[in-house]
Amino acid sequence: MRGKLSLEWLVEKIRGRVIALDRKADSPGPPWGWQPSLKQMAEEVGVDFDVFLAGIKNGFSDEEIAAEVGVGPRVIARLREHFQKFGIDSVIGQD
Repeated sequence: MRGKLSLEWLVEKIRGRVIALDRKADSPGPPWGWQPSLKQMAEEVGVDFDVFLAGIKNGFSDEEIAAEVGVGPRVIARLREHFQKFGIDSVIGQD
């Protein structure tokens, strides 16, 4: 689904991760992410991750970043929201 990021897509991605985590909950192993990384999400919708982060760092609006990377402003808004809530990545590890 290149170039589009819908709520349904995000829900399915999260649901898939939760199911995978549930299956791994009892097995020992290295640290793992509990959700897709922001970089992975950006790549899946055709957004240059470095340009996206630079736009946020420089205070650009969603519309300005969207014009720079060639997607709609709603895509950037959803990526920005994910970044603001969860950061770039979240890893859960074993102590």
